[in-house]
Amino acid sequence: MAIVSDLTGLGMAPALAGKAGHQATTGLAGTGTAQSGATALTTSVTVGVPTAGQTAYTLPTKANGATFLKEFYFFNQAATAVTALIYPPGDGSSLNGSTSAAVSVAQNKGVVFMQITLGVWKAILSA
Repeated sequence: MAIVSDLTGLGMAPALAGKAGHQATTGLAGTGTAQSGATALTTSVTVGVPTAGQTAYTLPTKANGATFLKEFYFFNQAATAVTALIYPPGDGSSLNGSTSAAVSVAQNKGVVFMQITLGVWKAILSA
């Protein structure tokens, strides 16, 4: 997995590096348990640390960098057995066929999301 800063350091144009590479956020806390007001995922790789009652995240909107066929990764590194809830962005987009249902990611598990067409997200959960 190429990181944007590595690609630009090798001479790739920043705009192209942003499309081809990944940016990471670590230690991101969830907010609440509902889609409304949830913590927005803004980078293509996120290590989340949800806590009891603060478990909700939303996928990025197109305005926040969500592009077609670029994968977005989320890893749940909660200190205790807390399940992260990842919702569609709330802009009418669907995730696995629903505009409001979350994908549940158990502690120490991960998920890969991909927007296959505008506003249509699919998820692949780890076992």
